[in-house]
Amino acid sequence: SSALPGAQFDAVMAFSVLEHLLMPWKVVIELNKVLAPGAIGIFTTHQCWPIHDAPWDFWRFSDRCWAALLNPATGFEIVAAKMGEPAYVVAADCHPVTNFAPEPAGFLASNVLFRKIGSTSLEWPVELSAIIKDFYPSS
Repeated sequence: SSALPGAQFDAVMAFSVLEHLLMPWKVVIELNKVLAPGAIGIFTTHQCWPIHDAPWDFWRFSDRCWAALLNPATGFEIVAAKMGEPAYVVAADCHPVTNFAPEPAGFLASNVLFRKIGSTSLEWPVELSAIIKDFYPSS
């Protein structure tokens, strides 16, 4: 947020990005600083998906998790959250604990539409370099 003007943007979107953010809660706090009051946003990310772009693949999201990131304390409200793309999960080693058939065991996508409703006093002063030593993209 230090590189962008404050409270100037009316919308934000991210498609298949949040799973690659080490601290998505920090991103939400920083977004609050640059979004104008009433701004809208949409995130689409994975609920069930193979690990990709390792080592920078950290999270999977459900439709219920969005409330932990987008809530009045962070200055947002959820307009709608939904799971999409029902999927069958088939374990490489199938046994009673991993035998999810015949019902779909997950969803490939998790989506949220949200709105900025206020500012936040929350901060997360932890720098990425204090947690992980890899650089993205890796060379």
